[in-house]
Amino acid sequence: MSKLSFAYRDQSAELGPSPSVEHKVEDTSSRHRPFVAPKPPSVAVQQSSKGEVQSFWNYRRLGLASILVGAGVAWTVNANGGARGGSWYVCLLLVGCAALLSWLPRVEPLRLLEHWHIRFIGLLLAYPVLQIVPYPILLLRLLSPSRARLADLARPVTGPTYFASLSVTPTATIDYFFRLLAYVLVFFIIRELTVRTRGSRFWTPAIPVILVGLWQAVTIHIRFSSGPDLLAAYENSGHFTGLLAIALPLTVLYGISLIQGDPWRYDSRAHTYTGIGFLLGAAYMFVTIVDAQSTMAFTATWVSFLVMSAGPISVRIPARWRSIVGLALVGAIIATFVVLLPDHTAHGLRGLLAGGNTRRNLPAFRDILHLVAGYPLFGAGLGSFASLFAQYQTGVVDSSFKYAHNDYVQLVSELGIVGTILLAGWVYFALSGAIRTTRHEWPGRRLLALGCVGGIAASTVLSLSDFNLYVPANALIVVWLVAVVSGLASPSQPQTKTAPELSEDRLRPALLATASLVLLFAIPAVLFSETYRGNTAAERAFCHFGICDIDTVLAASSSGTGLAREQDLREAIRREPASPLPWAGLGDALLKSGHPKESAPMFANAYVLGPNLPPVLLQVADFYFRNGEHDRALALVSRALAQTAVYRTAAFEWCSVHAIPASRVLSTVLPNNADSHRAYLRYLLGAGDAEGASQVWEIATARGFLADDEAREYVNWLFDHKQYQSAAREWASYLGDRAQGYLETNLIFNGDFETEPSPVALDWTQSPTAGVALNRDTETRVSGASAVRIRFDGKQNVGTTGVSQRVFLEPGLYRFEAYAKALGVTTDQGISIRIDGVGDASALHVQTDPLLSTNGWERINRAFCVTPRAALIDVSVSRQPSVKIDRFVWGMYWLDAVRLSKIGSACAN
Repeated sequence: MSKLSFAYRDQSAELGPSPSVEHKVEDTSSRHRPFVAPKPPSVAVQQSSKGEVQSFWNYRRLGLASILVGAGVAWTVNANGGARGGSWYVCLLLVGCAALLSWLPRVEPLRLLEHWHIRFIGLLLAYPVLQIVPYPILLLRLLSPSRARLADLARPVTGPTYFASLSVTPTATIDYFFRLLAYVLVFFIIRELTVRTRGSRFWTPAIPVILVGLWQAVTIHIRFSSGPDLLAAYENSGHFTGLLAIALPLTVLYGISLIQGDPWRYDSRAHTYTGIGFLLGAAYMFVTIVDAQSTMAFTATWVSFLVMSAGPISVRIPARWRSIVGLALVGAIIATFVVLLPDHTAHGLRGLLAGGNTRRNLPAFRDILHLVAGYPLFGAGLGSFASLFAQYQTGVVDSSFKYAHNDYVQLVSELGIVGTILLAGWVYFALSGAIRTTRHEWPGRRLLALGCVGGIAASTVLSLSDFNLYVPANALIVVWLVAVVSGLASPSQPQTKTAPELSEDRLRPALLATASLVLLFAIPAVLFSETYRGNTAAERAFCHFGICDIDTVLAASSSGTGLAREQDLREAIRREPASPLPWAGLGDALLKSGHPKESAPMFANAYVLGPNLPPVLLQVADFYFRNGEHDRALALVSRALAQTAVYRTAAFEWCSVHAIPASRVLSTVLPNNADSHRAYLRYLLGAGDAEGASQVWEIATARGFLADDEAREYVNWLFDHKQYQSAAREWASYLGDRAQGYLETNLIFNGDFETEPSPVALDWTQSPTAGVALNRDTETRVSGASAVRIRFDGKQNVGTTGVSQRVFLEPGLYRFEAYAKALGVTTDQGISIRIDGVGDASALHVQTDPLLSTNGWERINRAFCVTPRAALIDVSVSRQPSVKIDRFVWGMYWLDAVRLSKIGSACAN
């Protein structure tokens, strides 16, 4: 049968049974209908033609609307996924215009959803409104006791509270409410377009998603071809790779669909080449995901392919073999995953299994569960997580969590049980036809459904460890896929209106009203973000209409002074009463302006709302210290130090500003752990507090808290401050048994070259020198395990070899001993050891006899006197540059068993 006959058969199936087919089922309903005269054929043909024209223009209108939505998505993707308010408001404006274009004017009926689906959507949109509207405080104590207690805490700023909303931050909930409106409008637009798309154009609704993914994969290498970071238009590489992982399944299956061909196509060769091009693009997207080193995106990609593989298995394999084949497929995909797993991704998974990432994220996860328990029924309000989480945060307090890094637990904490049920109901009905659609008789439509399901599966995996659905661009892509799947599962003809509440006459006006409301919000929002952002006065005016920017208020409060700063802080508290930092800032402002009594409740609320945050603890400690409660203040600083690594310097500076001596910091404030002692030692060294650093050194070394790096840093600091004797003594004391007799039998450190030179001022220095190569030789030696070998390449007239050590000596008589060996050293100048005074002792010069040509191990013995006072000397291996024509030196020189000891307290006359 020709392709044309296939097309004709499928179109006739869509338009209904053929008039020539005889129906044996009697239509009993016609008995009770009044007689209606048949219309003339010309009238029927005219109405049919008119309906086709209307259907054509209605489809074009939907196509144009989808282009507007796709442009909004692309705009949002290009601006950090919509994280910045301005870019998202532009997308919101485009979505509102697309919605008006789709349903105004009325031409054809909407393809209706199941009645429960419609109800869940309506309830889901109404739920944020219920969180925003104010309730009597007595009723609020019953609905959300935690929210009522928060309203009581805000009384010092807001005054007596008689009404309050369920949402902790109503301004943020308003913003997220309009996000939901946009998502629902996009869902209906793309779903309607999918239902009305017939023939060979059934892939049309999914094309924008594919193009966005390919565009981002190509753009990333254009923008960052010279740099190692893979971020494209996103600031977070996880969100960018998440977008690619969601779009990749559609891209793969679209390429396969083009190669396979279907009855609607005539030019199979052109489609085959196009399909190969899309498969290459999909491979490019996958390589980009791998290069981005995102473990979850890589995992989500393979999970999506596993889910897509389940569809063909369930259709083509007999029921008794499905489980066996399914397990074999899972094993094959897992094996492929392991074989192709990049090294960096494998390392990340090993770290996850070992608990490295888990130890960091689990404390935050437990704290989120406590937040959920505080607002179990109706949640804390959409968008309230960022300001509220600090009250429950006990782990990873150095980080500020604006998101939970798990979409599911954050949605539960913000929506509560009621809102989560509504959201789950919408998702269930939106995806209920997915499995049915994957078994469609047309291979092309089946592949389209599988691609959408694969992208949705990837999104579910990504949401486990990131806030993928809180990125507007990624959320719009997921809603787009859900809409396509829902449209594929919907009948192609309008449903019979069996229930008045589901009639098109009510659904269409509701959608038009929603689009109008979105536009009324988006237009001034774009105006504010593009013209008045950063203007505090304009922000307050726009905020009366729900267009608020808390960042502008906080920036003004941090940079302002006096009364203006107090007003901005009070405004920030009214917007986000659960955030502890504005409370602490207002208390500090009142304290500095001479109102200590008024500042007390502010600091008390800050402590209640952020009991474990180091910045809050330090500000509250400052308040107590100024009020004379020193012990209480130091206890809070100690608590902050016990939980932080980022704010250690701030805590040490707090102690310095309040003149807390190091001895008291060690006994009262500093936690009994190695990290705090090391950090405090570094801070005191940087501040130049020699006495305090010495006290920390003694206690830290006694408790075994110091490592070699800190010890070298302290010794070098002493050496740089000309405390040579103290540096040598502390270094020997710290090394203990590793000192190998340093300062006891030998004033030269590491005289046998048993260890590699370390970056400490008292060890050997091996400076890179042209024509010289230095290394330890474990085969040629006198004592111990190794000696130093100096190799000359015969290309330089070498003067200094780069091997030297500085030693501090008291007045007296000293003996220098060493063993040296030479092999084939050329030219007229040999290799010798020099002892030269540094600084005040510059008159001291001692030089051993040079070694030339080839010599076995020779013992070097020199005595010299340091007088009349202590001196810093430099022991080095050197050579007098030759003045001969043949002056380039070649050969090797060994040095071992270097000893320097004091043999008398006074020099001989």
